[in-house]
Amino acid sequence: MTHPFGGWSAYGQPVVADRWKSSGNWGSDYAFCVLGYGGLNGRTTVGQAVGHFGLLVERADIREWMELGYPARGRFDGSQMWSCVGDFAVALTFDEIGKAGDLTAGASGGPWVIPNTDYVNGVVSYDVPSYPDVSFSPFFDREVLALYRRAFPIASPDDTETSVAPGLPSPPEEVTSIQGVASPG
Repeated sequence: MTHPFGGWSAYGQPVVADRWKSSGNWGSDYAFCVLGYGGLNGRTTVGQAVGHFGLLVERADIREWMELGYPARGRFDGSQMWSCVGDFAVALTFDEIGKAGDLTAGASGGPWVIPNTDYVNGVVSYDVPSYPDVSFSPFFDREVLALYRRAFPIASPDDTETSVAPGLPSPPEEVTSIQGVASPG
């Protein structure tokens, strides 16, 4: 695997949801981490090098996402980024939702991007054998926003906001998608 943009290291410890730490609750399978300077010259932020997405929470009306990841099971080998656009499929609990998609293990941690925006509204978390071709994410609610603010306290001081840090570029154009079926980048 090559690193065309260089690398970045975590600055401090990741900020992990309390419910995840105490019980492994899948509805809290998210964390935030501040990255230090890096890149090819050691003085670049990851956002300057490759862009970043904003965070959107408390939006139960969103019914379609594009997930990105490096799946490594079945027909995938983990060597390239894949995308998969899919519609809402099921809610297992009030804080765990599923979307149509066939990305496998290895894609975990990848964003669920709202199509045609620069906002993330979920994260590839896990799969359930009884729901083939469905990817699950915690529902991004105010707990996600509160954890974000713990990691990045100066990013957005207004507690009434449900979105922060508007993203810069859209996902790379070379990543293509077909509804509910992963496509290579």
